[in-house]
Amino acid sequence: LLEHLLLFRNLVICGECGKIMTPNKRIRESGNITYHFSCNKRENRTMCKNRNISDSKLNNIVTSVLKEIIDKFADEEIIVNEVSNNKIKNSQYERKINNLKMDIEVHNNNVRKLYLKKTTNEITLEEFMKQKKIEDKMKELKEEELKRLCRERDLQYQKEDILKKYQQFIQEDNLLKNTLKDLVEHIIVFKNNVIQIKFKFSCIEDVKIKLY
Repeated sequence: LLEHLLLFRNLVICGECGKIMTPNKRIRESGNITYHFSCNKRENRTMCKNRNISDSKLNNIVTSVLKEIIDKFADEEIIVNEVSNNKIKNSQYERKINNLKMDIEVHNNNVRKLYLKKTTNEITLEEFMKQKKIEDKMKELKEEELKRLCRERDLQYQKEDILKKYQQFIQEDNLLKNTLKDLVEHIIVFKNNVIQIKFKFSCIEDVKIKLY
């Protein structure tokens, strides 16, 4: 198969049945050879009714979409600065997360000590319940903050990964070869002439395109 057909392998999905669409060769009366992606699913001896899409049309659409995304990050200096800033932010997140984990462990130790004091009658049950409630509340607040920071850190890592991909693209010329598999999760083809491009990163919105 042609190189760009191999790049799209397992990425093109039928929007009607969910089956992977496969490239097929067509020899026209003129002798010209063309390729198109189609769904080969059969059910009750009936082929899937979804449309086909030519490899050239698919190639042009996806390349155009990826170029639009790349253009938003086309300034290499900005990209380098963004990557550097994200590394700093990630380092700050990791430090805060580690501090919170240590604080939570301190609360766990405090509760264990309270149990020990209660069993040795160093404190009353009432005092134990009162202090444990305080420790549990403080621990709960820090656990919520930890979850929030972990979510923000993960988004920062996603952004950094994308910026690195853009930076690689600027240094390379072949857009599809260098970025398609890294950025695109699936390309879904619907029989109502709509294509949806789903990306691997949540910070890039999926794209829907109407074919004419």
